[in-house]
Amino acid sequence: MVNNNSSDLSSSLHNDNKNQTYNLTNELRQFAVRNKVPHSTITDLLHVLHPIHPELPLHAKTLLKTSRTTFAKKQLNNGEYIHFGIKSYLKLFLTKNPFHTNLIKMSFNIDGIPLFKSSSTTFWPILGLIINLQGIKQKPFAIGVFCGTSKPAPLSSFLEDFISELSELCTKSHGGYSSCDKCTVEGEYINRRVVLDSTSAPRRTDESFSLQIDEGHHTGISPLTQLNIGMVSLFPIDYMHSVCLGVMKKLLTSWVSGYPIHVRLDSRSVNSISTQLKHLGLFVPYEFNRKPRSLSELPRYKATEFRTFLLYTGPIVLNKIIDVALYEHFMLLHVAATVLLSKRHLSNLGCDFVQTLMNKFIKYCKLTYGLEYLVYNVHTLTHLSEEANIYGPLDTVSAFPFENYLGEMKRFIRSPNKPLEQLCQRLKEANDEFINAKDLTLLYSIQHFDGPLIENYFNCKQYKKLFSNNLLYVVKSFSNKNSYCLTKNYKVMQISNIVVDNNNNIFFIGNKFLSYQPLFDYPCNSQDLNIYRISSLSSDLEGIAFNNIVTKCMLFVDANETWACFPLLH
Repeated sequence: MVNNNSSDLSSSLHNDNKNQTYNLTNELRQFAVRNKVPHSTITDLLHVLHPIHPELPLHAKTLLKTSRTTFAKKQLNNGEYIHFGIKSYLKLFLTKNPFHTNLIKMSFNIDGIPLFKSSSTTFWPILGLIINLQGIKQKPFAIGVFCGTSKPAPLSSFLEDFISELSELCTKSHGGYSSCDKCTVEGEYINRRVVLDSTSAPRRTDESFSLQIDEGHHTGISPLTQLNIGMVSLFPIDYMHSVCLGVMKKLLTSWVSGYPIHVRLDSRSVNSISTQLKHLGLFVPYEFNRKPRSLSELPRYKATEFRTFLLYTGPIVLNKIIDVALYEHFMLLHVAATVLLSKRHLSNLGCDFVQTLMNKFIKYCKLTYGLEYLVYNVHTLTHLSEEANIYGPLDTVSAFPFENYLGEMKRFIRSPNKPLEQLCQRLKEANDEFINAKDLTLLYSIQHFDGPLIENYFNCKQYKKLFSNNLLYVVKSFSNKNSYCLTKNYKVMQISNIVVDNNNNIFFIGNKFLSYQPLFDYPCNSQDLNIYRISSLSSDLEGIAFNNIVTKCMLFVDANETWACFPLLH
């Protein structure tokens, strides 16, 4: 999601290379959908513009092509369900976006979202996402939506149309004794929770699931078995819920609220961490939708904030504040998660390295926090390296894009009256905006003539921004915190200019840091992860081709003018 505080950075993104025919009607339609403008406001605006642009319609419904179709609703026990379909979306998507492969990979997500604070009404959408679109930012799409007062029931009726389309979970929940989807570990009830104390239990297979060999794992026949797909192998663990909202939240809560009591931090330590977090927020770049907040806001942290703490800010703010044993225990999780989210690190360090770290983390969870700490989310850490071995970096199969889209869907609802019908209409209006996939491979913008330039680049066009694969690179004079990158020889550069030659080759002109030290040395040397403590920015400008850039970096400065450098992973 776009950082609300960085709207100025995104507002002017424009591909200077493409001369597109300007169509006011289409531009107004897309503007209204993007900003979720009420119909009454759009209609008023159209009446203002019509004397000058008589080609414009006079009503919002005409502009937005609001569907007059009556949506077929299915009645469930506790609400209503509308099915949009997968085939219809794919047909329209492929018509507008020719696909250069015969294989389309998709992931699916089902989660609930409350609509109003004063009501129990909730949406439970079935969402889909095409995941093998290289260089194209694509949003999830709604396959069907249930609206009711609790979880959709019966489950078979809720999933019926979805399963039927995929053809031409019903296992124990995470609090059950045989709840793990990946292995046959048997839980034990300790201090009012089910503990899963094993890192080496036999793994489940698609065949053992189908035969229901572990009877304690099942509560009936899953309706998804009708699809004849791998009920174990094709249902990856979502690290957003298990690691970010699960383990990371559990650790922070233990340190702040004190369970068990001997790991509780005193108020001075909590305040010190909070102060540092807010300071680091000054250096957080465009790609982060939320800046670090005080630990007093911990009950209101979102999944993205726990991810930021785990991957970037935690190693800094916890160092020399919490006990060394607690810090090194956290660093096991930090390093393991860093590797699991990077194709480069997985290739260099391997899944076995991650498995060793995770097993050690779980072992010390038991010794430090007690046996009752080994609940479902902690146990799933034993399986994440296997998931990465199958699917690649865990962001490939995470729920983050679906979670973001759920928030967008909620904003479509403008009153408590007929929320399901409102959602259907807004989704229909937004189809053109969502289905036209945006090619974000390389977009440079804000041409300038201010330099600096060096030999071999004097005849190039100069720009202040480059947007590539969801990362925004900016010259330091425009936004210092967005001006750092990692080169293929693992040096960190501060970008002073972005230039494009006559063949549309892109180059960065800037200064590289000269001094590199490890930020930490346990459980590995941080330089193996391209995480450095850097200093001494060179005074010599040099140029480097953009295809020799690995990724963008986030830099945090300390009182000694040294910088902690983290390459962006997500």
